[in-house]
Amino acid sequence: MLPDEAVPIPLEYTHKRHPEEALLRAYRPVPRGSEIELFLTPDWAANFDTRAAEFALRVAEALRQSVIVAAHLAHDVPLGDAFVMERMRLRGASPRTGAGTTVRVAARSPRIAGGRLVSMIAEVRFFADGEEVLSGEGYLRVVPDHVSRRMRSGRTRSDELEVPTPIEQGFTVHPSPEGGLAVVYDARHPLFFDHPVDHVPGMLLIAVALDAFANRFPGRPVTAFDARFLDFIELDGSRHLSMRASTGRTALRSLHRVHFGPANRASAVIDVYSASAVPLSMAEAASSSAGVSASMRVE
Repeated sequence: MLPDEAVPIPLEYTHKRHPEEALLRAYRPVPRGSEIELFLTPDWAANFDTRAAEFALRVAEALRQSVIVAAHLAHDVPLGDAFVMERMRLRGASPRTGAGTTVRVAARSPRIAGGRLVSMIAEVRFFADGEEVLSGEGYLRVVPDHVSRRMRSGRTRSDELEVPTPIEQGFTVHPSPEGGLAVVYDARHPLFFDHPVDHVPGMLLIAVALDAFANRFPGRPVTAFDARFLDFIELDGSRHLSMRASTGRTALRSLHRVHFGPANRASAVIDVYSASAVPLSMAEAASSSAGVSASMRVE
């Protein structure tokens, strides 16, 4: 049940056209710049197994919508401005956590110019019965509408592409003749292309990475992910994009890393983590720490 002071969230503030794709229903009004509390729809995760990669995708979409809604309602970003999510991180997506019923979003390191929000790191926390069950971050950059129109002028839009044969999942993955893998996407899929866009959506890339993880580690729950969007991936008539995947692990967790874009310059890199099924020995753990970071080697 919603508190008396809760106010409905207009659908357009979620950046969705179809009500069934909106995962947030109300908010508690706050002074500008303050942490805001949002209320999730009652059944937003009702049909999802919290152990499955599909649940992590659902949480990612809820996190994305929470950052967007908070920017509009707690920071007065006008409708029409372009939102560029440069990074999304999720922690705590494990079988021990519930789906949550409310979300709290607070801005860290907000940048203001001319009285307008330019960027922020949105700290997003999911709560169930007053207990924090999930958390994540969205690194958001806000581009004024007139600047975005100038920057992205002439780019192909999803509603300009030939209508494809529907793909139920929204994408398929197959080996590429050039090496690596190729992703074919459905530019009319209701989750990823709810409204026309001029680039491959980040949520589609996250979905592909989570699916790749589920295929590599069947039955293993996703405990975290880190999605870094380094450049726009443009749409084209082929509806194809290239990807490469690699795996690694430490003594505590496994990693599946997916690169999107050309081999010599990734446009996005998404790391998906799970607790390691078999602990490494101390020697193996030390060996695994010599790679891409202080704690993870990717092969």
